[in-house]
Amino acid sequence: MHQAAAEDDARAPAFQRIADDLRRRISEGEFADDTTLPTQESLADQHHVSRPTVQRAIDLLRKDGLVDAPKKGRPPKVLRTTPASDDLAPVDCLMRAFGEEDVTLDVVSVTMQSLVSTLKEPFQAVSRGSLTPASITVRALIPRRSAFEDLPQLIQQPQDRRPGDRLHEIGNSFARVLWADLNHLEESGQVKVSVRIKTTGQLPGHKFYILNSAEVLFGAYTVQPNEVPLDPGSERRHAIYDVRGMETPLLHFHGTEYGGSTHDAAFIDQQRAWFETRWQTIAVRWSG
Repeated sequence: MHQAAAEDDARAPAFQRIADDLRRRISEGEFADDTTLPTQESLADQHHVSRPTVQRAIDLLRKDGLVDAPKKGRPPKVLRTTPASDDLAPVDCLMRAFGEEDVTLDVVSVTMQSLVSTLKEPFQAVSRGSLTPASITVRALIPRRSAFEDLPQLIQQPQDRRPGDRLHEIGNSFARVLWADLNHLEESGQVKVSVRIKTTGQLPGHKFYILNSAEVLFGAYTVQPNEVPLDPGSERRHAIYDVRGMETPLLHFHGTEYGGSTHDAAFIDQQRAWFETRWQTIAVRWSG
C-alpha cells in the first residue's frame, strides 16, 4: 500500500506534488494563519522546478481557499489551516473570494440582511490586513416599493400596505449599512471600492450572490406565516404572510477553475446573464 502510494505520488505532476506538500505543511502548523509561504524562488530551488511550476501549485492552494493571491513583493498569505470542502459555508466562499486581487460581488436580494451579516468577517479581514484585495466592486439589485404589492401581506387584510412598507424599509436600511461598510474600507486607504445599488419592480423568488464571476451562492425565498410589529412605537404584533430567506441554506455552485462541473459552470453563466440583463435595462438607481 505504502509503496503504491509512493509510486502514485512520484507519477503526479510536479505542481501537484508541491501543492500536496504545502497543504501538509499548512495542516501540520508549519505555516499558521496570516503567515506567508516561502517565496516562489525558494520553493523552486527546494523542489528543483521552475517558478511557473510553483505558481501552478500555489494556484491550487488558492482555489482551495488556503492562501490568498500573491502580491507584489509578498508571497501568498495563509488564510486557513484546513482545506476547504466542496460544500463551503457562505462565509468561507466570501473569504476565498476576497483573497483575490480584484473582488467582484453581484447581489440579488430582498433585504441583504444575511449578506451584510456574512460580509462582516471578510470586511474585518481586509481591515486588519489579513486579506489584501486591491479593489472591491459591488453591484446590488433590490426591489423598490412597488414590488411589495402581493407580499408580504396581512393575513386578514391583504390590501393593507404596512407589511410592504416595513419590508421595503428593512431593505433600505441594510443597503445603507452595506454602503457605509464599503465606504469605510475605502476611507481607511486599504482598498479601492466601487458600490452601486439599483432597484427593480420585481420581488425576486431567489437570492443569489455572484462571486468574482466564478461562483454563485443561491437560495430560495419562501412565504411563511409570521407575526411582526407594524406601527411605530407599538408592541402589538400582526399576523402576516412574510417573505423569508434568513433560514434558507445557500447552495454553492462553483466554476471549473474551482473544480466544479460543467453543469455548475452553465448555471453560473445563466445567473450572470439574468443579473446583467436586468442591471443594464430595467433597473434604476437606488435613491437611498
